[in-house]
Amino acid sequence: MLIIHRYDVPESTRFSLDLPVGAKILTPVGTYIWALVDTEATSTETHYFLLTDDSTAPINEPMENLNYIGGFNPYGNVYAHIFELIKKK
Repeated sequence: MLIIHRYDVPESTRFSLDLPVGAKILTPVGTYIWALVDTEATSTETHYFLLTDDSTAPINEPMENLNYIGGFNPYGNVYAHIFELIKKK
């Protein structure tokens, strides 16, 4: 069954989430990522980078391995951007 599910975004430059295989991230809002997920699918660990507008944290990955999820305002004045680390086949 397909549902829209909310996942917490931690205050960390790098983080992982266990999402069902095939999950479609819809949008980041507040301190959450909302995703369309199949409740019958098996879960897999997915990896993300969270960078703020004043971030100097390096991402040591080629740009083609990054999927931009979106920008949002999770912590007051700070604007943040989430990138998913994707594995190229």
